[in-house]
Amino acid sequence: MAASIKTLIIESRPSSLDLLAKMLNSNGHGVRAIQKRNPSPEDWLTTELVIVEVATSDDLNQLVKAVHRGIKVIAALANPIFLQDVLDLDVDALVAAPYDAVRLLKAIDKIRKSEQSQNLSGRVDSVLHLHQTRKSNSIMIPTSEGFEVIRINELVRIEADRAYCTVYLLNGRHITVSKPLREIEQLLPNDLFFRCHISHVININTVLAYRKEDGGLLVLSDGSKVPVAKARKEELVGMLGV
Repeated sequence: MAASIKTLIIESRPSSLDLLAKMLNSNGHGVRAIQKRNPSPEDWLTTELVIVEVATSDDLNQLVKAVHRGIKVIAALANPIFLQDVLDLDVDALVAAPYDAVRLLKAIDKIRKSEQSQNLSGRVDSVLHLHQTRKSNSIMIPTSEGFEVIRINELVRIEADRAYCTVYLLNGRHITVSKPLREIEQLLPNDLFFRCHISHVININTVLAYRKEDGGLLVLSDGSKVPVAKARKEELVGMLGV
């Protein structure tokens, strides 16, 4: 029997996901679901999985907050106009209204299997963190063939693409990594790397300029241009010492 998983359902409207909660609580898969419109800090701390109903722009903001918390996230798309916005985020699964029990449970099972796979690779992860501790001027990046040792000062930026990331280096090389951005970000020193956008982490030392075009862009030493989220601009300025 699958281990019980506490699930927080963030509704777009009060009681809008009553049926979904009942379905999860009665399916026999060990899901314990609670419904909230505005979760408390305690709800966030004790939640293992969050399902966010996306029907409005406010719901999309809730989804962004959930992703930034680093917990498992399923987007329940109620309004198709937000599909591309949801796809651009680092969510673990996506279901669309009308919600189907089988598809939703498949998404939850997929997340569970992903966690089990991460546990199986725990020894490799331990080696990565040990290497980082012993030799802080480089990190190990997991690849499909094994891993690569990357010097910190050669890393320009990391860009997320759903469940994958692309690591860009000063020499023009790029490496595709089958891990979400938040996991790669945890391997990097936070005094040198900054998440300037939901899909981008940059090396502060590679920043050449800031441009106001397209809502705000950073120009990096390899010639690339990276968007800056409005909510992150002030923190970025502080890190750059401007």
